[in-house]
Amino acid sequence: MGNTPIIPMGDGADGSDAAVAAAGNSPARPWQTHPGLSSTGGNAGWFGIALSQAERFLAEAGFDRAPWLAVAFACGILTWFALPGPWQWIAAIGSSLLFALAALAIWPSGSAIADERGHLRRAMIALGIVFAAGMTVIWARSEIIGAEPIERPLIERVQGYVLDREDQPSDKRVRLTLAVRDAATGESRKIRINVPLDALAEAEAEAGEGAAAEGAVVRMRVRLMPPASPMLPGAYDFARTAWFRGLAATGSLIGDLEIVEPAARDLGIAAVQRGLSRHVRARVDGSAGTIAAAFASGDRGAIAKTDDEAMRDAGLTHLLSISGLHVSAVIAAAYLAALKLLALFPAIALRARLPVLAAGAGALAGVAYTLLTGAQVPTVRSCVAALLVLIALAMGRDALSLRMVAAAALVAMLFITGLVIEIALMPIVLYHFHRAGLYGAIANVIAIPLVTFVSMPLIALALLLDLAGLGAPVWYLVEASLDLLLAIAHFTASQPGAVKLMPQMDGLTIALFTAGGLWLALWTGRARLLGLAPAALATVMLIATPIPDVLIGREGRHVGITMVTPEGERRLLSLRDTRSSYSRDNLLELASVTAEPIPLAEWPGARCSRSFCVIGIERGGRTWTLMMARNRDRIEERRLAAACAQADIVVADRFLPRSCRPAWLKADRKLLLRSGGLALDLDEGRMTSVAEGQGQHGWWRGERD
Repeated sequence: MGNTPIIPMGDGADGSDAAVAAAGNSPARPWQTHPGLSSTGGNAGWFGIALSQAERFLAEAGFDRAPWLAVAFACGILTWFALPGPWQWIAAIGSSLLFALAALAIWPSGSAIADERGHLRRAMIALGIVFAAGMTVIWARSEIIGAEPIERPLIERVQGYVLDREDQPSDKRVRLTLAVRDAATGESRKIRINVPLDALAEAEAEAGEGAAAEGAVVRMRVRLMPPASPMLPGAYDFARTAWFRGLAATGSLIGDLEIVEPAARDLGIAAVQRGLSRHVRARVDGSAGTIAAAFASGDRGAIAKTDDEAMRDAGLTHLLSISGLHVSAVIAAAYLAALKLLALFPAIALRARLPVLAAGAGALAGVAYTLLTGAQVPTVRSCVAALLVLIALAMGRDALSLRMVAAAALVAMLFITGLVIEIALMPIVLYHFHRAGLYGAIANVIAIPLVTFVSMPLIALALLLDLAGLGAPVWYLVEASLDLLLAIAHFTASQPGAVKLMPQMDGLTIALFTAGGLWLALWTGRARLLGLAPAALATVMLIATPIPDVLIGREGRHVGITMVTPEGERRLLSLRDTRSSYSRDNLLELASVTAEPIPLAEWPGARCSRSFCVIGIERGGRTWTLMMARNRDRIEERRLAAACAQADIVVADRFLPRSCRPAWLKADRKLLLRSGGLALDLDEGRMTSVAEGQGQHGWWRGERD
């Protein structure tokens, strides 16, 4: 022993932690004293094993982290909309931050276990912080931008400053967004007014064309309404949209429009956009001209409703929305044109790098086109992505090869791409619009090359030749190409089974679709196939989603009942034969019915008097008796109470007395002010209301208990 050399050691006899632990002299380590956090087997427990598997998965998956941070940010925003009120928002933000802090506490920076759990630690910290940031940003935006709506409908005379003008020739009107001062409080508020074209033309005949544009001061008598909440559960929520646009009211002109101070004669983007739209429509006749104006300036206000619906049902609406396809086409055309033109001048070609100059020309064209067409979020995103490609080209990188362009141009690739897009977008389209075109992939095989390689280059060439007054022949070709596009849309939309209607899917179903799609898109390798599981489950849930038996509008005036004819066709019975396309379309879409509604009074099983209609519905193994008010005529309370006692459901657009007591539901004005529109599933005896998804958000004006 005495001759044994003394060997310098670390924590253990062999310089390792394991040796020290074996000798019983190991200092306590946080991850070793907590059995659930140990990274090794033995007594680690299922929690430690799960953490190890998660770490291994993240280490081997090979994925881009940035898109998942964007997903976390979006999830924070969506969670804010889904949760009902401030204390839930605060709890969610605090929980996500605690989630990030837990990773810092369990795996402190610089420790060995922090390195061992590096991927998992960074993911927990980043996702927790970004999720909280998403909730915080949307909450702050709501508080800063949100405009308190007016309390009730009113008629008043206003004088305001024109903030925005939106021409809508297809609806024979112009929409003016005004900043006005409230006469009672003196506060400024923003309102949107529909002005008929003839009233606008009369006012501008005196003040000059374009006098009622941005910057003008106008005076008028208007009928104002608070922004409308959804008519039915799952319907479009304009009140929420108006809140984030700062609109306190919407309305229409009564009488004449007076221009107090004309707009300044300038060349702002909005004025250029309107002028370009008018120029294109003057050169191309009919529906083709309205489509050409949309491609050239982003102005879709002149597109006829029938054409817009045909494009939607044919799966071609994306062509009307200025997006990556259009921006890429403009930039590519400008880049190639500049490259070929500059190459014709030896003095330039020998002294400068032509790809750099061409990339600059393409960038200018892309930015100008983005601004001209309204600079919407998808357009800006597409422009930024295209600019990155141009930067790569200017640096000599192979960001875009002719081989890739040739492959993308193959018809088979277009079909597959269109099919993938249709499948990916169909759940989202069904969630928002309750209908989707089924033949879009086939229509896009012809429509995408037609627009990209024929229509848009011809429009650009025609506008260029118009500088010399020589564009007429090219405009003829533009019209022919767009007439072909519309023919494809109308033919596709008119085919049997071209449109699929579905009832309103719930939040869990769309969440599963989205989660599955994101997992399939953002992971790599075999791990991405796990995204098929939530998507498949969501598909089953969507198919099993019941169609509402009764739909009751937010005011109780419009009621729709789904019935099956003796021929087996599902039809919608409507309490009132309304001329409002908005009400009719909402009832039809949410009932998943394409045929026109049948007036309830004409249905053989209904009994209608001047004041009420009564009908029996066989659902859930029993007969439900519905009694619905047709007007606001007052009747003797005793008779009304007796009729209510024989009904299961009573619907009225006025307050009913307390003596009216149906067996299940009294949907009168008192209830509907709190609940909003209703959807009834009689098989399950379940009621869904608009108020259930609104919570305490500022745009919901329903009465709260």
